[in-house]
Amino acid sequence: MSASLQLQNQVIDLSNVKAVWYRNPVTLGINADLKGMSRELAMNETLEAIHGFYSLIDAVWINDPIATHLAHNKIQQLKIAQQSGFKIPRSIITNIPAKVREFYSDCNGKIVIKQLARNFILRRNKTYGILTNLVKETHLKNLNNVILAPSFFQEYVSKKLELRITIVGKKIFSVAIYSQNSKKTSTDWRRYDLKNTPHIMYDLPKDIEKKCLNMMKKSKLVFAAIDLILTPNDEYVFLDINPHGGWLWMENLIHLPITSTLVKLLSSLESH
Repeated sequence: MSASLQLQNQVIDLSNVKAVWYRNPVTLGINADLKGMSRELAMNETLEAIHGFYSLIDAVWINDPIATHLAHNKIQQLKIAQQSGFKIPRSIITNIPAKVREFYSDCNGKIVIKQLARNFILRRNKTYGILTNLVKETHLKNLNNVILAPSFFQEYVSKKLELRITIVGKKIFSVAIYSQNSKKTSTDWRRYDLKNTPHIMYDLPKDIEKKCLNMMKKSKLVFAAIDLILTPNDEYVFLDINPHGGWLWMENLIHLPITSTLVKLLSSLESH
């Protein structure tokens, strides 16, 4: 089966494509003035065509679209992390308010709520981020909205520091983020306070490196960012793996060669 991609006046023969960087695909939009069932039908047909198109590209992907989709799933992440030897926080996914209250009590009142899906919502061309938040006792008085959709809660894990581990092929770049130096970032370092939260290169223990690479293999990923907590007792606890994880701010702060390593990897794949 032959296939090509036309972009304006440029035609790309897919048989010539040897490597693909699948990076943060945009939310699909339909330009036509369609509404209701007609719009839904057009969206569904377009999505099926795109997914089928991916399957025609006989190349090495960073990362494979199917593996990327599965790797984003928080439930699968926890399963694979545990299989890879990581300690994970106590977690519950439920839409039953009583279960949330019970979990809160079991964790001595220290739990957070997180997103199961991607942590942003696009509305009218604006992106709204949804980060990790502490659940307070006052929140337990009104949990009616929990019944509307499954909600993801985890036990809050005390932090000495946090680790952002970027993996490119077999290369591991580990950065310690001192998120506890700032109240703004103490629960979630993505509420950036770069002036008050030092970022320092960090030497991972060999067994933790092995667990990270094992998780990459099980997830069928070539590139990803793994987030860990280092507790005050020097335990490593898994939080998240992101197959589209960002790195540029770390590269700018401490001059890590992540971009050049990605370029070299893509170039080497193209030569095969």
